[in-house]
Amino acid sequence: MDIGKIILKLCLLISFSFFSANVFAKTTVTWWAEANADRDPVFQAKLVDVFNASQNEIELKMEFKEALNDVLRTAMIAGEGPDIVETPGPSYVKEYQEAGLLSSMENYSKQYGWEELLLPWSYSAGVFDGEFYSAP
Repeated sequence: MDIGKIILKLCLLISFSFFSANVFAKTTVTWWAEANADRDPVFQAKLVDVFNASQNEIELKMEFKEALNDVLRTAMIAGEGPDIVETPGPSYVKEYQEAGLLSSMENYSKQYGWEELLLPWSYSAGVFDGEFYSAP
């Protein structure tokens, strides 16, 4: 076999590998939570593993962090925070929202009817500047 055919086959193989990896790749969603020795295995088994087994499009990765608030604030300011944020409450969400570190979930809220699904106090606790940012 000549070198031209080998190079052509190699290029085709690399191209196919590149494109097929992108077509079939799962989207990874990261969720950081405060580390808790009692809760962590339960969250992993009952939430993360069940969700991941239920579908093939999204892989949920939960990371348990010590001193989450400190680690989270630093990571978010650096643009390296998780996709899903756990906070102690609305005052933390407001701080992150005012700093431009969170994305509004208003469109998802409307699309999936979250205002009707959540108790009024629960929904309103996550609304800042007229848009939905968090749920307790």
